[in-house]
Amino acid sequence: MLLFVDLDPGNPAVTRMAAIILLMAIWWITEAIPLSATALLPIVLFPLMGIMRGRELSAARQIDLETATFADGFSASDFDIIFPNVANQYMDWVILLFMGGFMIAVVVEKWNLHRRIALNVLRAIGGQPHRLVLGFMVATGFLSMWLSNTATAIMMMPMGMSLVLLYEELNRKIETGGGVVDIRSSNFSLTLLLGIA
Repeated sequence: MLLFVDLDPGNPAVTRMAAIILLMAIWWITEAIPLSATALLPIVLFPLMGIMRGRELSAARQIDLETATFADGFSASDFDIIFPNVANQYMDWVILLFMGGFMIAVVVEKWNLHRRIALNVLRAIGGQPHRLVLGFMVATGFLSMWLSNTATAIMMMPMGMSLVLLYEELNRKIETGGGVVDIRSSNFSLTLLLGIA
């Protein structure tokens, strides 16, 4: 529908871009096709609609060097402006860094390496609340050396939550049995979860 309305008469690519954004938003919201397939639409639609080029293009290669005349001090290499292509935008180094980190995280989670590391650290450190927090912080920090912080926190959070629930249940049993619960134990869950994050 946006293709029939001219948003910017001087630059028709603006209208085409708005149409692609609207199409992608509708497909994301309705999930008419998988989200990953919708995310790849710009690779196909941007070159077809003339928004970005499908392959890299250099301005200097478009100049006829035999007939071109340049002002004093200028050469063809001064006009070597690289126009970006669509596919390069998908393969930025930051995206590859996150993709590699999440791949390693999936492997670590599949083989329960995060659990083994956490349990070995907890066995070495002990079961007191402040030591448990230290143990989880050490295990999370150790895993964060190789994985992204987000992936590490996501892997360690379920173990931390299960420990918090176990600790709260233990405190309830102590209270119902007439025992005295340490005042600092109420801060344990917050401290442990912040230590993981």
